[in-house]
Amino acid sequence: MQNIEQALANEYTYLFARTLVGLVLLTAGLAKLFGGRKFVEVVRNYKLLPEALVAPVGRLIPFAEVFVAVLVFADLLQPFAALAAALLFLMFGGALAINLLRGRTHISCGCFGVSEEQRLSWALVWRNLLFAALAFLPQLARAAGVAPARLAPEEAALTILLAGAALASFLMLGVIVKNWDVAEGEPE
Repeated sequence: MQNIEQALANEYTYLFARTLVGLVLLTAGLAKLFGGRKFVEVVRNYKLLPEALVAPVGRLIPFAEVFVAVLVFADLLQPFAALAAALLFLMFGGALAINLLRGRTHISCGCFGVSEEQRLSWALVWRNLLFAALAFLPQLARAAGVAPARLAPEEAALTILLAGAALASFLMLGVIVKNWDVAEGEPE
């Protein structure tokens, strides 16, 4: 248990988790905002909401992602920001899981905007659970009574760059898998 508390209290882990969660939410939210009203169609395709709520929710989600990302980046309004980020990821994972259980894998997940045509899969559910856990990691450190020490500017910059590189690698892996599927002759 002591090793877990030490890992949670590690200032690098704390900043990496916060930065990665913030980058994911910011990237996803901005991609949806720039996609215009097309994201409303993605929400509609999930068939989880009454028609009267589809458009408002479809327009609200990208703004919520960007707003929560800013709170997470700035480490403001804790524990609300961590809880809001975790709840967003759990909500997305739940929507994915419900549609997968219904056998609806053919719709676009809309995870990083409408231009990405990623189909639903259980891997996406697990990805959202992982991001929810990462979102709450800084709160677990605080709950353990440990606040991370301040990093030197160069250490903070390197940790933030590593989180950005992790997100870029994650996004690039998605492109590689998609291109691999196309090369193998599977439908896009």
